Order: sequence, then C-alpha cells, then structure tokens
Amino acid sequence: MRGEKRRRFFNQSTPLVAILLIVLFSTPARTQNSMHRRIGCNVESSYFLFDEDFFGIDNGIGANVSLRYEIGWNIYFENTIGGFAAKSADVDVSGMDYGLTLAMILPYWIPYRPIVRAGVGFISVNPKTVNQIGTYRPTQTTFHFITGVGISKSLRENIELELMANAWIAPYLYRIYTFDRSSVKTEDAQFTHLNVTLGLSFLF
Repeated sequence: MRGEKRRRFFNQSTPLVAILLIVLFSTPARTQNSMHRRIGCNVESSYFLFDEDFFGIDNGIGANVSLRYEIGWNIYFENTIGGFAAKSADVDVSGMDYGLTLAMILPYWIPYRPIVRAGVGFISVNPKTVNQIGTYRPTQTTFHFITGVGISKSLRENIELELMANAWIAPYLYRIYTFDRSSVKTEDAQFTHLNVTLGLSFLF
C-alpha cells in the first residue's frame, strides 16, 4: 500500500519533467561576450528509499560523482555515476546508477540558492544468491526519469554545499525475473524511488 501510494503520487508528477525542461530552456541566454561558462565537479553521499516492489530491497546508502558544464545562464549539464549498497532479506545487494541531467542553480537568496533538476537515468542492481541452492535474481537494469529540487550554500568562492531530494520515476512496467532450481517466476512492477544527497560542488 505504501509503495502504491508513493508510486501514484510521483506518476502524477511525471509532467514535472517536461515543465522543468521548458523552464530551463526558456531562460534568456546572455551574449557570448558576457558569458563565462564554468565547469564543476560534485562529490555526494546518498540515501536511497527504494520502491518496496524493487526486488524486495531495503533502503540503502551510496556515493556518486558528477561532472558539470554550464551551457547557459546558470544552467548546467550533469553527467553522474554512483554506487550503492543495501540489503534484501538479510542478503547484501550492490548496485550502480547513472544519470544525464540538466540543473538550474537560481541566483536568489544568496548565499543560499535553490536548485531544480530534470533528466534521465539508469539503475542496475546485482542481488547476491541467498544460498548456493536457493532462489536468486539476475542483475537487472531499469530506466527512469529524474526530477529533483534542492538548495546550495556558498562556503567559499568556488565551493558550495548542496542538499538535494530527487525522485526517480520509471515510465513503464518492468518484468522481474526470479530463478530457483526448478522454475522461473515473473512479475510486472513499476518503480518510484526517492534519493536524498548531500555533497560538495567545486566550480572552476
């Protein structure tokens, strides 16, 4: 029930992806002479609240690194890769995530600045075998939309502390495979995950 309510809420918010992209690209660009395009690097710690239908995986922790490139007025292209660890029925689970996003860091309330984010990503999980003769699941990769909001605070001229809350919304149903010694079971599920990150951003 909890997972269904969370999934229904965020499925209704899927149009936010399109709205954010329109907002990002409709912002007037500065002239080339006044533009100083910056690049940056983010290092973040993450806490994952996985959908309860997501292979039975509990909440997890992880870390990720991202590169940023300013493509317009406070609009950044982000390329992110990370890893995480969690448990499923007392069994260790590892995984990786990858995202391509656009982020707008708004120049308001300095030294605090709001952030909005939209993009796409993938998450791959690698559940380990419960025991050598028991049930296991193969590695599976899922696609999702990413939407997020957050806030940054300037610590020094080129260093910022950032806090983000992101929703990862799968746009369609996935087939989950479960293997045991004598049969294969399948079920369809649609995933919505929450991801909270705290990290440092370095701009150059």
